Amino acid sequence: MIHIPRVAEIERAVSRHIDVPRVLSLHPSVRARCVEHLEEARAAKVPFIIACAYRSPEEQVLEYAKGRKALGVDPSTWVPMRPDGRGIVTHALPWRSWHQYRLAYDVALLMPTGKMVHWSEVADLDEDGRADWLEVVEIGESLEMEAGYRWPSRKHDGPHFEFHPGLTLDVAQQRFMWNTLPDDRFERIA
Repeated sequence: MIHIPRVAEIERAVSRHIDVPRVLSLHPSVRARCVEHLEEARAAKVPFIIACAYRSPEEQVLEYAKGRKALGVDPSTWVPMRPDGRGIVTHALPWRSWHQYRLAYDVALLMPTGKMVHWSEVADLDEDGRADWLEVVEIGESLEMEAGYRWPSRKHDGPHFEFHPGLTLDVAQQRFMWNTLPDDRFERIA
């Protein structure tokens, strides 16, 4: 059983590099896995930061717009700026991303100085003969997180981790919309 840490435990567990409010914005079941992910990665000498956790629907529209040309008000009609789709940040419209349900987070690996981040999927900065990114993915997967790194090339999302066993986006949206109490609604989703 995964231990769900309290605020003080999270603050002690994460270093000065971590944005504690981002970790705290996650659903408790994901928060516990996220903290464990951070700790295990640090122990393996592949530290990372949480680049994004909860993302509001408004922020999701802004992410969806990146790499697309608006052909009207409805984002579902927007088209890629480049024929190969490069530059597109996400394929998920608002409420079609696990970030809105607090069940996902994105990471960025820390450079050895701890002052900059990188997203290289081939770098081996800890010089152990294995790509750092793959080490972070495997640690996340050992905690039952689904890694966007493993998704097909069109939807590949290396920095993304999510946890929602047996839950679909349609069911999550119904449960979220049904429950009107802000403090309670996230507890009932997962």
